This record gives sequence, structure tokens and C-alpha cells, in this order.
Amino acid sequence: MVLGSKIHLSGATREEFLNDPYWVAHEMEHIRQFQEHGKFGFLRRYLLDWLRHGYYNIPFEVAAREAAVLNAALYTRGQPLPDPAKMHQGAR
Repeated sequence: MVLGSKIHLSGATREEFLNDPYWVAHEMEHIRQFQEHGKFGFLRRYLLDWLRHGYYNIPFEVAAREAAVLNAALYTRGQPLPDPAKMHQGAR
């Protein structure tokens, strides 16, 4: 979960997170969204869209899933890009 410029992990270690470039790219997209829309704008829009569309179809989540695939190579830490089928559930 992203709040501002901080990524808060639940049920995963920092190392697990950093070893999944798809997940990192997904959360980095949320940081970008948060910066673009501001704290209240992001949260307001996110919650309203959740009510309107359900979690999976929230436009912010759709964009973050797309960013996970498009930008994962930026977060590989010099390693080969892993198989997308192995990405964390949160990045899908």
C-alpha cells in the first residue's frame, strides 16, 4: 500500500518486495499517481472508484498493473527480468 511516497508492506518482507520488479513498478506507479493528484485527491478518487467499479477495475489499479509490465525492467537491480507468471499477486 502506498501513502504519499512510502510503500507499506503487509505479509511480505522488504527483500521479497524488492526481488519482484513487477511489484515495485506497480507500487511506484501508485507513488506517481499520489504525487500527481495529491493526498486527498488520490484517496478521494481511489475510494469513489472502488465503490463505482470494484477494486480490480479502479483506474489507478488498472494503470498500476499496466505499469508493472511496462516498467518492471527499471527495477530488476541488474538481474534478468523474472517470468511475469511469478509476479506478486498485488502487481497483477
